[in-house]
Amino acid sequence: MERATVLQRRLCERPLHKGEVLARKAHLLVFDDFVTNTTVYTRPELNEQLGMYDKIAIQAIVDQVTTAGTITVRVQHSADGINWTDKNATAEINGASISANATNKAFGSDAGATPTLGQVRLSIALTTTVQAHVKLWVTLRDEG
Repeated sequence: MERATVLQRRLCERPLHKGEVLARKAHLLVFDDFVTNTTVYTRPELNEQLGMYDKIAIQAIVDQVTTAGTITVRVQHSADGINWTDKNATAEINGASISANATNKAFGSDAGATPTLGQVRLSIALTTTVQAHVKLWVTLRDEG
């Protein structure tokens, strides 16, 4: 997949103050595609990078929506990259409303209360009759 230019990694560039430990590790565009009547996932080549840190903040930007509906984004993790489970009981972005003829934004996060297994992916699902263009940005953090 030729999305190397889409994967935009930005490390925090501000100087540290004495005694401060930088917590933000990466800021990535992990999904930029059209979603139709199925659950889709972030690319497998991102699984290990997303699994390196216990805290994740997610922003969904949804446009070109065919009909009003909802978006759900879940953090899933796995030790082997084959058998996946939801990290939390409730989705990080849980049924956020999206409207046609608008740029919709939704935010969710995993505070890292439960340790993360070695590989992480995001599952993205829209209401069954909705089709839309979805971008997912994530910010990855560790305790700092």
